[in-house]
Amino acid sequence: MQRISQLLSYYFTAIPDLISFRNYRFYLVGHVAYNFALTVHSLWAVLFAILGVPQLFVFNLFSVGIFIGCILLNRRGHHMLPTVVGMAEVVTHQVVACYLLGTGSGYQLYILVVSLYPFIMPSWRPWIKAVLFAGSLAGYLFIELVLKVRTPQVVLEPGLLGALNISNIVFGFVCLGIWGIYFSFGMRKTEEQLDAEFDKSEQLLLNILPRSIAERLKAREPIISDRLPDASILFADLVGFTRFAENVAPDELVRILNEYFSAFDALADRFGMEKIKTIGDAYMVAAGVPKPDGDHARNIGRFALEMLAVLDERNTHLGHAMQLRIGIHCGPVAAGVIGTRKFAYDLWGDTVNVASRMESLGVPGRIQITESFQRACCDYFAFEERGLVEVKGKGQMRTWFLAGPLR
Repeated sequence: MQRISQLLSYYFTAIPDLISFRNYRFYLVGHVAYNFALTVHSLWAVLFAILGVPQLFVFNLFSVGIFIGCILLNRRGHHMLPTVVGMAEVVTHQVVACYLLGTGSGYQLYILVVSLYPFIMPSWRPWIKAVLFAGSLAGYLFIELVLKVRTPQVVLEPGLLGALNISNIVFGFVCLGIWGIYFSFGMRKTEEQLDAEFDKSEQLLLNILPRSIAERLKAREPIISDRLPDASILFADLVGFTRFAENVAPDELVRILNEYFSAFDALADRFGMEKIKTIGDAYMVAAGVPKPDGDHARNIGRFALEMLAVLDERNTHLGHAMQLRIGIHCGPVAAGVIGTRKFAYDLWGDTVNVASRMESLGVPGRIQITESFQRACCDYFAFEERGLVEVKGKGQMRTWFLAGPLR
């Protein structure tokens, strides 16, 4: 019994792979509707065979074949054709049934039930739904205005006719109830999937942009640009990685680089850094961006020192001997999002250029910093003066190495 229950549950709730996410609920409602119609018409075929009404016996057998076809079409992702055929069958069937048995049989009620069906189907053109609804209305009016005053072709006993009327009322309400349940179920499943997809897209967006920038982008702000009067920029580069890459398979190279950079990403989250981008084996973060932070220099200094510790830990784990060359500079930056496709949040200005030079002109395993950073953090860190360094576009600049926190 449990096995049968599981099979029935699977049959009425599982969604074929051919069904698109967009049409999930439409498939579900159609599937239960056509199976319900198949069951009811099968019962009617048996009933009218017993009662000796051959016209309705044959019609119901024909209808069974129609709804089997509707089930198969619906399972293959075709929703409009079975809807049109199914509704045409229902309206025609009820007209024939009321012509033969009279309106006292209650068959006309099914037309009211199916008249709602087009409006819970996919986003077809309005005129298609209007035609289907108008066809239902025309069938019902024909029964009420023409067939109601005619003498039935087949006269049933009053008790049997009353029982048939009650059963059709019950079946009609059961059909509406099942539709409602399955449409609600389908809507809930669709909403759950939409929520999951929204969460994924939101997380993806936040992996690309800072939250505040993402909110501005979603608000359709035409140009996202900021001028930040004081921020800290850090560039880090894996020394010798280009030569290392020449002797490593591409997939292994990506795996190794991902190991290092993922560790740096986790560290950036812990220290509140804003990761700006990676370029090959170079890594760029900023502090005090996009929201100003009065402690940005100290925070990025702590982050830089921890980067070296994390690098050593990753080296031990991976069995490599990578070294980092790190450069830091503080000052004003321009920030914003450029373009409409494959956009990214980026920083520009002299501060960014100097931070990049501090890295490229630095020493492996050391953190080279500028005078502006040294002045901002002299109460928190110990420094080793390196002296004057020739920086392209800036001339000679006085630099230091960040040695560690003050004891």
